Amino acid sequence: MPFCCSLYPSVWAAVNHCSRRSYYVGMERVNQMEIVASAPATFNVIGEHTDAVGGVVLMGVALPRVRVAVTRTTSGVVEVSSSIDGIEDCSARWAELPITAAGAVSEHAGPQTNLAARFGSIANMLINKQLITREHNGYVVEVSSEFPLGVGLGVVEALECAFALAIVRPHVDDDDAPLRAKLAEALVDTATLLRKQCDDAALVAASSDPREHASVQRVRYEVALRSPGGVSVLDYRDKSLTTAPPLGDVVPVVVNASKPPQPSAELSQMCRFLFDAAHAYGVSEIRHVPDASPRVIEWLTAVHSVKPDSSAPAVPVAQRWLDFLDGETQRAQQTVALLRSRRQREAADVLQQSHCAVAEEFSFPTAADAVGLLAAERGAVAYRAAHGGHSCAVIAYVPSASIDRFIADAEAGLSVLALDPGSRAEVEHCAVC
Repeated sequence: MPFCCSLYPSVWAAVNHCSRRSYYVGMERVNQMEIVASAPATFNVIGEHTDAVGGVVLMGVALPRVRVAVTRTTSGVVEVSSSIDGIEDCSARWAELPITAAGAVSEHAGPQTNLAARFGSIANMLINKQLITREHNGYVVEVSSEFPLGVGLGVVEALECAFALAIVRPHVDDDDAPLRAKLAEALVDTATLLRKQCDDAALVAASSDPREHASVQRVRYEVALRSPGGVSVLDYRDKSLTTAPPLGDVVPVVVNASKPPQPSAELSQMCRFLFDAAHAYGVSEIRHVPDASPRVIEWLTAVHSVKPDSSAPAVPVAQRWLDFLDGETQRAQQTVALLRSRRQREAADVLQQSHCAVAEEFSFPTAADAVGLLAAERGAVAYRAAHGGHSCAVIAYVPSASIDRFIADAEAGLSVLALDPGSRAEVEHCAVC
């Protein structure tokens, strides 16, 4: 039962206009485009926010997908038409893209970047990495999705993966493992450069886009493009991607209270602090630093002594963040060991501990905790935030034998989407290959 929005059609419509029906309406039109690619929903299992320190993140791949249909042009314009609620039709001139074909931020860069500009920037990054040619400087793109924006399932990252896979397909074998690794790296590089445009705290605080309040999630790109199935395990310290068995005979289900995303300003501050700390030590993530936590605290203490008016966080706040991230990394590593030894019940307990730790640290919106408690009352063996500090949705783990009853018992005002196992991004149609 991969898609259950029909239980609450009016609620779901408010969250996402693109149901399965509308997803397939216009397929005739879509297949007239040169290339069509799709990518899956991805969801955090555990390891929340540890990417910011080089920790360990577990992520699943779900059946619902996005689709990107592309026709290459020489118009000098990227045009995007969207049926996804929250992503508007947009365009961007090639000469004004935020990232140039040299792989650098252009003088035209600004803090707000629409999807067309993101797609064009990705194309420029792929040109810079010699994965595509300079033959085309325009694209006509149509995007659709089986799952909504803003609940922690990686809609934007999935769209970017599908677009990148589509535009490289005429040039190379898109099923090549090293190529997919290169694509993931290119997408991370692009997202990182675009993210740097929003380093100004005032701009970040004023933005309603949850992507502006988080570090770039490498794991979503890696998993969407490279997942071998099961639960993907990404260790940020060495960028290794491995796999673990799923959580036994349970179905992960995203339950959403149809509330808009509520980004946490504290998370933005934490990411900024961790970036500054890593930069001070000359590493990409502070986990590369031996005895990282005490040494980062020593550095922060020195910063405050030299610059008493510094905007850096207070030492007790930073220590709390570091303690949480160390604990969450350990919980992620413990979950991997439990899953691989088939101790799923114990793994579910660790997931619940993770949720409580994240909720305590970042003060979740009341709606998220309320939804989680409701899921537990309806039979979920564990639940945790779909994207802690960014979304009001939760991922509930429901025994497969109880899934029908769980969905039937869901309260009015909730949308429910079962996350049955999916597969990695793929090209579905190519008329020019």
